[in-house]
Amino acid sequence: RSRPRRRDPYKVRKLEERRDELTHEIDRAERRLAEIELTFTDPALYGPDRLDEVRALEDERDALQGRIGSWLAEWEDVERELEE
Repeated sequence: RSRPRRRDPYKVRKLEERRDELTHEIDRAERRLAEIELTFTDPALYGPDRLDEVRALEDERDALQGRIGSWLAEWEDVERELEE
């Protein structure tokens, strides 16, 4: 008969802290994405003198989407570890 495995409270606390950090970062990035998407709805943004601004926003959006994907994958891993 196997004994239940004891959880290391330090490891659990560290995992919970990381989960909370990831949740905060994902939330913040998603809010910024929403701001960028709203900015893209402004017709004035597409004037000939604002092309660099549009490109910068597109680059920022793409980077945020990539980071959010990575953070979500890590968040799922942390949650899985906490459930073990």
